[in-house]
Order: sequence, then C-alpha cells, then structure tokens
Amino acid sequence: ADYLRSHGYRVDELRRPHLIGADLLPRYDIVIRASGFGSYLPQEIYAYQQYVHAGGNLLLLGDHMMYLPADSLALGFGVEFAAITRGDNLVDSLVAHPITAGVGVLYYGVGSGVIGYPQSAQLLGFLSAGSYLDLNKNGVQDAGEPSAPPGFGAFPYGTGRVVFFGDVHTWEWVPQPLLHNGLDWF
Repeated sequence: ADYLRSHGYRVDELRRPHLIGADLLPRYDIVIRASGFGSYLPQEIYAYQQYVHAGGNLLLLGDHMMYLPADSLALGFGVEFAAITRGDNLVDSLVAHPITAGVGVLYYGVGSGVIGYPQSAQLLGFLSAGSYLDLNKNGVQDAGEPSAPPGFGAFPYGTGRVVFFGDVHTWEWVPQPLLHNGLDWF
C-alpha cells in the first residue's frame, strides 16, 4: 500500500470484517483483494460482481489454501484457487501480454494453483516444471498432482477486467514490472 501511495495512487485499506457494499466499490478505479482474511456474504460477492461488470477492475489475489476455506469471492468470478504450491515455486513460463511485458522469472512464495477459471480467461503464467500443486497438502508430489500448474491470468467481465493470481506475496515484492503492468492494463 505504501509503495502504491508513493506512486500517486490513493489507497484505502479495508480490514475484515468491513462489509463490502454496492455503494463502496464504485469509488475506486481498481480494487485489490488479498485472500485469507475472512469469508464473504452473498451480497458482498454480488457487490464485487456488479462493480466489475459495470467497468470496475479487480486484482484478485489468492494465497495458499493450506488452512483456508474455499475462496467464495474468487468462485463468484469462476476462478478456483486450490491447494498449496511446492517445489521451486517459480513462475518461469509467461504468455505474451501487456501484463507480462518485461517480466522475468517470479518467485511465487507459497501460493495456490489455479484449477478453475472462466472460458474467457487467458492464462498468463505457469509455475516451473520443478513446482507442483500439492492437492492433498501432504508435502509430497503424489500421482495426479500436476507439475507446472497455472498461477495467474486475466479476463474481461462485463465492461471491467479481472486479473487473478494465486500468491499475494509476489505482488508485494517491488519495484517490479508485474505490478506496474497489471495496474496499467486496467
């Protein structure tokens, strides 16, 4: 938040259990949601959906799902974050897109993988072959647990846009082009 402020953005930080209502979100050009801080009421999910549908922009950040319940807000947009990433935890396969321009290998921290996304989504980054998605959270890559899972993507939603990413911390390491590119793309 401080980094964004230092670059001229007005940043309001809302902590849970702050109720997100339909009157709040339209005040902002971009809303950044970091997971892991509580669940969402159906009317909050609806408020987010209406905001983006009407032209708002949402940076939907997930995190590892080791101890968290399903991310109901992400699911409301058709994005499913799951499990916990293990291994190298590097994003080293990027698809050409304005968000990935000039971006090199990214450390992924310990995040989740993306196992569901809308048909309109474009996957933009994949974890390395030395990374895997630990679906049963036992710390070992078992049969059926994918290597090099998708980590992030983007899609239009109504007249707005959603960028989704399975690790909060990757966006916190600044300066780096991913953050600036993502915000500029909105």
